[in-house]
Amino acid sequence: MNWFYAILSATFIYGLINFLYKVGAAKKYQSSSIVNVQAATVAILSLIFVVALKR
Repeated sequence: MNWFYAILSATFIYGLINFLYKVGAAKKYQSSSIVNVQAATVAILSLIFVVALKR
């Protein structure tokens, strides 16, 4: 994977997570739940990228 595509993917994922955080805040969800879901999402996506790069 080229570094450009990795940076582009990370930027897209960051924007998506930021959007979901704002939607959760607008719907008055608990901030601790939003942070936990974001952390789990980042961990899962990081694991997917690491496994994909090992191949």
